[in-house]
Amino acid sequence: MTKVGTNATIPCHANVATRNCSSRTSPYMTSRKCSPFTGVWQEPDMSQCNNTEWITGKLKNITTKGIDEENFEPVSTKLLNISEKSVYFKKEDVDLAVDVLKKMVPLISNVSVNITLLRINNMINTPEKILVEAEQFNRSVNRMLDIIETIPEQIPLGEQSVTALYSNLGIGAAKVEKDTFNGLTYAVSYGTNETEARTEIYQNSNSNVDDTMDFISLPKSLLRHMKDEELVNISRISMVSLRDDKLYRVIQNSSAKANTKINSHIIAASIPNVNITNRDEPVTIAFNVIDPNTTNPQCVYWDESPGRNPHWSAKGCDTSDYEPGKKVFCTCNHLTSFAMLMDVYQNERDLKQMLSILSNIACGISLVCVILTAIVHVYFKNLWKLTSSKNLVNLSISLAATYFIFLVGFQEYSTKITAVCKAVAALLHYFLLTSFIWMAVEALHIFLGVVVVFNTYQSSFIKKCSILAWGIPAVIVIITLAINNTNNYIIMEQACWLSSTAFYAAFLAPVALILLFNITMFSLVMRSLNSMQNDKKFEHKPKKVRVFGIVGLCFLLGFPWLLPFFGFGEAAEVFHLLFAIFTPLQGMFIFLCYCIYKKDARDAIYPYLCKRNKVDRKQAMKDIKSPAPVMKKEIKQQKRTYK
Repeated sequence: MTKVGTNATIPCHANVATRNCSSRTSPYMTSRKCSPFTGVWQEPDMSQCNNTEWITGKLKNITTKGIDEENFEPVSTKLLNISEKSVYFKKEDVDLAVDVLKKMVPLISNVSVNITLLRINNMINTPEKILVEAEQFNRSVNRMLDIIETIPEQIPLGEQSVTALYSNLGIGAAKVEKDTFNGLTYAVSYGTNETEARTEIYQNSNSNVDDTMDFISLPKSLLRHMKDEELVNISRISMVSLRDDKLYRVIQNSSAKANTKINSHIIAASIPNVNITNRDEPVTIAFNVIDPNTTNPQCVYWDESPGRNPHWSAKGCDTSDYEPGKKVFCTCNHLTSFAMLMDVYQNERDLKQMLSILSNIACGISLVCVILTAIVHVYFKNLWKLTSSKNLVNLSISLAATYFIFLVGFQEYSTKITAVCKAVAALLHYFLLTSFIWMAVEALHIFLGVVVVFNTYQSSFIKKCSILAWGIPAVIVIITLAINNTNNYIIMEQACWLSSTAFYAAFLAPVALILLFNITMFSLVMRSLNSMQNDKKFEHKPKKVRVFGIVGLCFLLGFPWLLPFFGFGEAAEVFHLLFAIFTPLQGMFIFLCYCIYKKDARDAIYPYLCKRNKVDRKQAMKDIKSPAPVMKKEIKQQKRTYK
């Protein structure tokens, strides 16, 4: 016991002192050693403490000092100790650790390869949320995958082959004798515990692999038809396996509820510096099913083609055999990372396919309807004189182009040529924006006619609106193309569309503003109409007619596009279902409301739809060419007000 305010001297022995660290409930200890040479206490060792600042500090210290052959071993040991605490990593820690690993890979030897792999194996245990943040921060997870794939290319091959397997990953490397190559098989099983885990390399393609193991088998014809310069570079085949798709999920970072999932280990093979594609004799891959309660197996590979987000693709791969709930056999005509994708929710997949078919049918119907709407309002002069008709024709042309591009270009076959795919995406982007702006023009025109009631004739109204409606989207699309060298339009699973950031900035933001404007205009118009209900000067139509008119106005202003904004939580599927049905039918409702329901249009097309005697037909045509007093009055009124 030491009295307050006094000093106490304790002899220092060449030993280690320990004391508790971290929280009161922590079982870990911090320690510091008393040097037998200097007789003073050394820096405390807090490696057992779950202190995130300590982890970050140690990693920064390693990166600052640098790594070379002399300090490789002590740095490896330090990083191994740190990696054991990867569950406490922050995004900065992941990034720093990956930087250290990248510097260490060129210095790997047979002795150090295991400790390097063990560090990476530990880092995969980092919480997925932190890995996502690290990937967004500095592509740390993508770089980690690159390091994993590089290690079997770098390790010295003293023997014919080398393998290593840990709880999360495994690697293999085998020498290649070009003249005597008889195929190669890489097999792996992670088992349920360490004693069951094993990995093998067989120097042929016809080995009898244990049923419990996943494997990739390369045919003996793999090296045929290769160019001499490619054969010179071939000295080994590298192989990698991962227990699950965690790192790939992080890179994809899809927040949407997936109907499919990777239901196997990941297995990959490659020849360094040689691209193996379109082989005559395919590569064979076999996967054991992890979750038997899944259906519809699909063999996929990790596609990192330029100009598109990394994703799982089935291109060049086929499912050759399937033992339900047990095993899947695949054949692929190239080498990369392979996995097996299976349906989690078969009913949802069927619903998605059904909605896709319904949307295509609805778009086809709407395409015909908006074309007819444009023809009717252009052909009949008395309709074309109205500003509302000119607005409607422009909207119909824009919607027709949108439906046509969606039906013809927004399909899976368009992804085969990158330039074509991006052009389709840019055109669809442009015409969607023009459609929304013309909806806003309609909203403004109705507001001016009902609420403001201009007393002067504005001949330039439609010209100004045309410049804005067709010009602003062009500027947005050109900027989107210019920024990031056209890579804001990316190839997705079945078509090209905007990347995530570009979608929010160049599409969702302007659309949301336009819809907000339309809602405001609609509300003001409805309030103005309601105030007229008790005014005897105005003609009051039946309630059914008024309701139908309001519904038509909602479709004209694009209100079905608001449905996804309410698609949260348990109600998401319902709103997305309504969106998929009603949005493509916008053109049909416009035709019904403004060609069939609207009296002026109905009177104009009536003679062409009904069989009447010659006198009646001539009289009808005469009425069309010479407007009825009521129509003349309306045209005159519009010219005097807001046309």
